[in-house]
Amino acid sequence: EKGVTMAKTGLKSFVFFLVALVLAGIFMAYAKSGGAATTNALSRVAGDPRGPAFVTLCVGTVRSVAVGVIGVAVIQALLLGVGLMLAGIPAAGILTLVVFILAILQLPALLISLPAIMYLWSNGDGSVLVNVLLTIFLLVAGAVDNILKPMLLGRGVDAPMPVILIGALGGMATAGFVGLFLGAVILAIGYRLLNDWLNNHKEAEPALVSEA
Repeated sequence: EKGVTMAKTGLKSFVFFLVALVLAGIFMAYAKSGGAATTNALSRVAGDPRGPAFVTLCVGTVRSVAVGVIGVAVIQALLLGVGLMLAGIPAAGILTLVVFILAILQLPALLISLPAIMYLWSNGDGSVLVNVLLTIFLLVAGAVDNILKPMLLGRGVDAPMPVILIGALGGMATAGFVGLFLGAVILAIGYRLLNDWLNNHKEAEPALVSEA
């Protein structure tokens, strides 16, 4: 039963991904008109100055997640894949795919690189110098996300990087791959609204004190 449930969940996520891919293609084909309509709708709901700001925030958040989560996952998977192949690790291609999935789930890729290093030193036929160089490469590739993610995730977005990351992880846990973007957008907008509310509250306090 667990296997059937996991298969259904995976199939559901895959269908959602395909639907999102089709919708993304449609939105890209009508990007200008769709963007103008979205801006007008949000301006009617949230007000003229705030509506365009929310559109900019949504676009920046989606772009930030695409680069900071998926982009970093691709880079890390490619680097570790090259290292695994150079080290002669069995099933290097499958392990590269596992690294990509782990990186999207924000799990450490060292879960793959450390066992690979152990295999290299126990079963490798290279020299000590080659093993040392490959070990350094695998360690750096396994931890490169710790360097790239703070640089790319949340860049150009009016929200802190932890807010974007928590939103992306929470959205992915509840809605799969599509939730990776949807959760980040919702949490970024929520953070912006909360920040605006707090700032307006602070600005209103001196007026109340002066009236008293």
